[in-house]
Amino acid sequence: MSAPKNKGHSGQTKAKSNSDKPTCPAPVCIVLDGYLDISNVGDLHARLKAALQERQPIVINANKVERVDTAALQTFIAFSKAAQREGMTFQWQGRPSETFCDSAKVLGLGDILGLAD
Repeated sequence: MSAPKNKGHSGQTKAKSNSDKPTCPAPVCIVLDGYLDISNVGDLHARLKAALQERQPIVINANKVERVDTAALQTFIAFSKAAQREGMTFQWQGRPSETFCDSAKVLGLGDILGLAD
């Protein structure tokens, strides 16, 4: 026996709405510029903080980063710890640039930032 179909006022069969299905929250996406250094770390901090306040999954694209300094990496460490405290996670969209990964690894931050091979 087949399930009954929903009929509209005109008697035509209507597709059942998907609004009853649970949905995943849309991630907050952050695309990083080519240069992450002390001159723009304030902006980086503000963007990461705003992403945490959204209380949604966070995806960061760092594949175009050409230069990153210690101040920017420290900001990412603070962000990572804040996310953990809030019970949130973030993930990288694809693999961050070689420059970003190498800089983090030289400072021993690869594992903390989820960049381990």
